[in-house]
Amino acid sequence: MTTDKSTISIDSPFVKSQFTNMLLSYLKNYYTDKYKDIVVLCIGTDRSTGDSLGPLTGRRLKKLLSNTTG
Repeated sequence: MTTDKSTISIDSPFVKSQFTNMLLSYLKNYYTDKYKDIVVLCIGTDRSTGDSLGPLTGRRLKKLLSNTTG
């Protein structure tokens, strides 16, 4: 992990847990009772090798979460 707290190196062997911790930290800091839903936009295309992270993430989230749209 670099010195920038909002950056995670993809070469880190702990990238999955680091990302999870970062996301949970953001949610704890910025999500308040005035919000009802959390929207995750997974942008990209499955037709291009270098731009497929959004759709891949969306598919995995859709499997994990029951209340998804898309």
